[in-house]
Amino acid sequence: MNKTWSLRGSFDFKKFTLHFYFFMEILPLDFTKTHIYGSLPTEYLKEDNFFESFISNFPNEQGYKNAILQKKFPKENRQILHAELKKQYEILDEDNVNQHVRNNIKALIDENTFTITTGQQIHIYGGPLYVYAKILSTIKKCRELAEKFPEKKFVPVFWMAGEDHDFEEINHINLFGKKIAWNRPELFEGPVGKMPLDTIHELTNQLKEMFKNDAVGAEILAQFDEVYHSYSDLETATFALLNKWFGAYGLVILNPNNSALKRIFLPAIIKEITKNVSKTTVEKTSQKLAQKYTKQAQPKDINLFYINDKRRQRIEIENGIIHIDGTKETYTLDAFIKLIELHPENISPNVILRPVFQETILPNIAYIGGPGELAYWLQLKDNFENFGVSYPIFDLRKSILPINLKNYEKALKIFDNVYFWFNDLKFLLETLIDKNGVKSILEHSSIHALKENFDEISNELISELPMMESTMQIEKLKIEEILEKINAKYIKIQKQSFDQELKQIEHIKNKYFNQKTLIERTESILSNHYILDLKFIENFLNAEKISILNLVIH
Repeated sequence: MNKTWSLRGSFDFKKFTLHFYFFMEILPLDFTKTHIYGSLPTEYLKEDNFFESFISNFPNEQGYKNAILQKKFPKENRQILHAELKKQYEILDEDNVNQHVRNNIKALIDENTFTITTGQQIHIYGGPLYVYAKILSTIKKCRELAEKFPEKKFVPVFWMAGEDHDFEEINHINLFGKKIAWNRPELFEGPVGKMPLDTIHELTNQLKEMFKNDAVGAEILAQFDEVYHSYSDLETATFALLNKWFGAYGLVILNPNNSALKRIFLPAIIKEITKNVSKTTVEKTSQKLAQKYTKQAQPKDINLFYINDKRRQRIEIENGIIHIDGTKETYTLDAFIKLIELHPENISPNVILRPVFQETILPNIAYIGGPGELAYWLQLKDNFENFGVSYPIFDLRKSILPINLKNYEKALKIFDNVYFWFNDLKFLLETLIDKNGVKSILEHSSIHALKENFDEISNELISELPMMESTMQIEKLKIEEILEKINAKYIKIQKQSFDQELKQIEHIKNKYFNQKTLIERTESILSNHYILDLKFIENFLNAEKISILNLVIH
């Protein structure tokens, strides 16, 4: 029996009760009025004809109907998936596995059951808000599809991308304007999911000081502290908490770093190593896509890593010899194939082949992702055909823009249209200045007369003495500089009457309506714990009108 996690101690979830406080409102926004999304996601949402050769179906009702008919998933693979998920959930006490999760895992055996999947790297302390926006979007999509296709069952799946090895992407959180980072455990270069947690407790103690006056934040931090003491690595602890928070909604959490699941993918692994099919195909598709958009992912000769608990390194081939990057290990092609046939768990797909792996081991019809993920998924359809795997629907996740009630009311008091706040900061500041009637002495008729008189005198002198031209030009610049200085002082004094509003605009714009860095991509769940509020979750999942972009007033 292959176990993907190591257990250390036990975690009593019943000790914790999330006593959430209040919830205000979810305000769906028209994303076309916000300038947040670039041209690619915007045109994809409008179902532009350009995308038809890069996808199988758009994420509309007919598209989902087609995807259900197109998805062929072997019964044997369903049985393997079911068995491995049951093993993975053995990490938890039986009482901590919700019946909805049990039912969904069991349902995967049925040919009328399909998955809707999202995924994410495993971050410390739960990561940024958008991770939870992805999860809630996936659960909501399953509920919507269940209403439209009642004869089918749809299971939300969270793909734990614990095999990634970019530690710098997951080792920090942003709290109250500060970046707080976890130092890499000594001598560890392996996948982030296997990162030992022995050294993270010092960081937890530091965070506790920051939540002394926030009871709910302190309680959530206590949950992280407990699982980080109870389990030996990051992926196991993350699994436990995600199950705690979203098990009641039937979310099935999958750790794909699994020997039996990778054995299903083994034919594709061998084809990639022996024929190098992905690079040429993806590059050809990327060239077509580049007619309008920038490519996101760059394929390698072999789009696979060699992985174990301590390392994840690229597989390279030269003159028929396999080389593991960063080591002295070399293999003949035949020897390497025999090695991975014995241990398929030692192979890890990169961004080009991970989606193919996902669709090979899941009865999946849609992936829920963000704009950045859409960009590289559009490069991949033809490569799916290389491996005989159906390409799923890509459905853009819902985004959330959180703002507390106090700042929301301030924002509307300054500009009463929320969409106005998506203009750039300079325009907002200039608008407020104009609104308050700030005057410039440079527009005064006396100043115009002064300039005209100087020009008249200057022209007369230069006409009489041409050698004075340079002198008069210099003196004119001096006068203009003096006037500009006086005017700046004059405007500054006028602005003092509404200086506080100018500062508020800058703060509100940069924090809540910043198109370049949305709060959901940077801020931690610890400081935005409303997203775990049961009322918020139910309102989000049950709301008839949820947009791609939603203002969350809390």
